[in-house]
Amino acid sequence: MNGDVIPLEYWIFESESENSTVINSIEEVPDMIECFETGFGAYPFTDEKYGMASFGWGGGMEHQTVSSMGSYSNYIVAHELGHQWWGDMITCRTFNHIWLNEGFASYSEALWRECKMGVDSYHSYMGNMDGGSNGFDGPIFIADTSNFWNIFSIIVYDKGAWVLHMLRHVMGDDDFFAGLSHYYDLYQYSTAVTEDLSAAMSDIYGSDLSWFFDEWIYGERRPKYFYWTFWKESAGGFEIDFNLQQIQSDTETFFTMPVDIGFSDGAQESIASVFNDQSPQMFVISTDFLPTEIQIDPDDWILNEVSTSDYFFHEGDVNMDNAVNILDVMRTVSIVIDTGNEPTRFELSAADYSNDALVDVIDVIQMVNYILAK
Repeated sequence: MNGDVIPLEYWIFESESENSTVINSIEEVPDMIECFETGFGAYPFTDEKYGMASFGWGGGMEHQTVSSMGSYSNYIVAHELGHQWWGDMITCRTFNHIWLNEGFASYSEALWRECKMGVDSYHSYMGNMDGGSNGFDGPIFIADTSNFWNIFSIIVYDKGAWVLHMLRHVMGDDDFFAGLSHYYDLYQYSTAVTEDLSAAMSDIYGSDLSWFFDEWIYGERRPKYFYWTFWKESAGGFEIDFNLQQIQSDTETFFTMPVDIGFSDGAQESIASVFNDQSPQMFVISTDFLPTEIQIDPDDWILNEVSTSDYFFHEGDVNMDNAVNILDVMRTVSIVIDTGNEPTRFELSAADYSNDALVDVIDVIQMVNYILAK
């Protein structure tokens, strides 16, 4: 592995010697090591060994070079092996940052699924680690380390894994894995905190990623997206005005993130990526076809909830009756001259025909021109 021979040694109970789960997982360890070396860097204890020793408790416990195993389920074997890099080679400086051990090891489980079964299985595994809104209430950073269950919670393990999953998409595969290798080189056989990981990944990414770690490690919960759309014809295709808003409460974290938007008409598909850093925010997206289905984060790269309106109308359809006509012009004029009838956000979006974030006489003229040209 990486040109080196790593001794593999196992100490199991006699009753386990013919247990197919135990034997199959042991047989897969060499492939797991190769998978993690590809993703993380060389196995950190090549000069010694890797081994597993059975013990009479459930789960597992990482130790340098030998993991104690109360179960040999495939994901636990991958988790404890992943700890050889993250927890045994580099460990958190304080328990406040325990996610650097446990979140990484949980992510190792998903990475092994990708190596073994492909990217769809990887995404499925990550989906199963989504604890839902109620399961991921608090921050990943552990402010109070006096409570054992605060430290070893689902937020630390599974949401911690999701942080790496999301960071992978933010950075792209090449930079993400290069960043992990850089972090490995900087802190091997030492300790680290979240800010050390952030700085190492930023070095490779080429710009500061502290915004990402601030919101996902120190912030709480997840973004709740709400969107509405208007469209119009453009040269060779269509122009989609995609309006995105985060509707979690003002006391909850706002999440700056790149967000993928998927479009489909049943026969064709396309994905556009937008950078959401304010709310509400409007993006103009060009497509070759008029979509009949729109999906936020179609490949599940972000921990999020989505709420959608039924607003998908032609630009200028201020009355939202599936027709752009003189009534829409009249309503737009009333918005321009401010008759006191406060427009809704949907009306403002539809009336802004020129997409300049301002409803004015130019929009009225363009709307009239569209009606006359039909």
